[in-house]
Amino acid sequence: MKKRFKSIFLLVAMLVLSLVLGSVAPLAAPAEASAAPTINGQTVTTRRIGATRGRGGVELANAASLRTALQQTSVAAVAEVTPGSMLIRHGSHELFILAGSRTAFLTTGVGTATPSTRNITLTALPQTVAARDLFVPFADVVRHLGGSFSTARVATVRAAAPAGPFAFDAANPARDRDVVAVSGVRMVGRGATFPNTLYGSGVTPAVGSWVYGFRAASQDIGGGISGYNVTLAGAAPVGTPVGTDGVPRPADAITGSGVGVDAVRLRLADFGGTDMISLVPAAVLEAFPAIPTAKGGVAVLFNVNDTNGVRIRHLNLTADIIARIYLGQITRWNDAALVRLNPGVALPNEVIQVNWRPDVSGTTEIFTAYLNAASRVWRETLTSAQRTTVDTDDVVTPGVGGWTTPSHAAMTVQTGHHRTGDGGSRMRDRVANTTAAAGGSPVATNDAHFGAANNSIGFVSYGDVVGFFNANRIGIARVQNRAGIFVLPLLANVYAAGIGHGNVLAHPVNSANPGAYPITGLTWIMVERDPGVAKPVGDSVQIADGDPAIPGNQPDTLITAQGALADADLTAALQRNAVVADFIRWAVVQGFGDAQARSLHMAPLTPTMKREAARLLETIRIN
Repeated sequence: MKKRFKSIFLLVAMLVLSLVLGSVAPLAAPAEASAAPTINGQTVTTRRIGATRGRGGVELANAASLRTALQQTSVAAVAEVTPGSMLIRHGSHELFILAGSRTAFLTTGVGTATPSTRNITLTALPQTVAARDLFVPFADVVRHLGGSFSTARVATVRAAAPAGPFAFDAANPARDRDVVAVSGVRMVGRGATFPNTLYGSGVTPAVGSWVYGFRAASQDIGGGISGYNVTLAGAAPVGTPVGTDGVPRPADAITGSGVGVDAVRLRLADFGGTDMISLVPAAVLEAFPAIPTAKGGVAVLFNVNDTNGVRIRHLNLTADIIARIYLGQITRWNDAALVRLNPGVALPNEVIQVNWRPDVSGTTEIFTAYLNAASRVWRETLTSAQRTTVDTDDVVTPGVGGWTTPSHAAMTVQTGHHRTGDGGSRMRDRVANTTAAAGGSPVATNDAHFGAANNSIGFVSYGDVVGFFNANRIGIARVQNRAGIFVLPLLANVYAAGIGHGNVLAHPVNSANPGAYPITGLTWIMVERDPGVAKPVGDSVQIADGDPAIPGNQPDTLITAQGALADADLTAALQRNAVVADFIRWAVVQGFGDAQARSLHMAPLTPTMKREAARLLETIRIN
């Protein structure tokens, strides 16, 4: 009887206790939820996700509100919020967070000679609310800035102004290997237009560019740098003919990925910039390793007014619709497929003026690699050789009233198809119609084949077009990614495309990351591995079309043999190799070019790819 009584008593006691706790907990949770979270006393706007009955879940902070709180308390003098990303600079740390990805990037050692970036995993997925406001995990930010919580919502982070850039001087040269510095050694780069703004083309030093930043930091080259796409290795300006023996002359074509590949193989440049990898033979890549440096988005740009005469700024496009436009299956802006994809946009009944690059172009390779990966229409219509070409012009010939393509289905008989001239800037200017608007012809090359630029579509590196977007008549398409989301080639989306991509010889197109921009590509620098080894005759990748209307555009097909250098010539070549290797290590591996890349709308490599770039650098002979 006593045992039964004790059992009943214990059961009643437990029931009473549960009722008491149940009445307290619901009161406590709302009280905690009502308390505004703070950092160093500054209120931060947040929203909780994953909560159950007012408890649990993860606190997400509004990025703009968090930035204000951090800057008001001098916790971080720099906190940048862009569409889809947040970058916080705090002391010797930089934290970069992307919408749609739980992988963030934490750089430590900023301001030292050996900064290091690593992937970190966030406790929750950063989210963009109402297609505008970015929310990031509150506790993760506090923790990675070295802060702490006194209560669940009261955080303290020590004040720390962001570290300045590392000061290179005679005691701290840019390189980390024992190389004898020779003041005035030149570093000549030629090639791709995709990274033009990043490397710094032109005679005047480009603000924020890698090449001129390295010159300021390095003891290797002093004032001897020449810029990018400015001079040849022999100090002759770009555009100077290099012989008349029928071999490829990269001086004929000013820029382009094919030029970069051939120029370094002919020793007309110390490094070749290229975004094109598919046409480079494996033997060439063995002798001239391609080192990845950054990622960028290829923007699909257009110039069209709606039926009311108002400039259209954004359109939604899919891979299949882009493919059908370039295949000649969609010929007018008010095609039913475009109308369905863009409700509310009064698309005009105008012929689409389709533009492509005639030169061997890495931008074209990225564009066609995306279509090959993402468009069923593209794959089913073209053969493998056709759909992966980076040189549309070698199979396109001018016809009566337009362009005919006897062997290339991608460029069908279309009066609205136009070549733009070499280089991405000519594609951009052609679509923007900037030159024609001023009363001149659209470009100086092959003018007879140009028509009006209104109603145009084309593709170009986003870094080359972003500055034109507001000042000119260019619109930029939102392209549907693999997750079904329409995105612009913004920095955050280009960054996201590289997460999880480990193949250094392939473009990260059509990424499965839900925040990724699908037309994202890598850019590489090619360097001669060992100038002391002879190079045989080989095929050129800069295949000219032989069009007599274009001066200097003869059908070049072979790269001449290059003998092994020796004695003083070899010493000089190895000194230049050392400078180029130091340049890449400084800008890419050590990350001193990351900030410039972001400011120019190019995404730095992920830590995994930086390690691979460092491995490739160690294979280059420097002494």
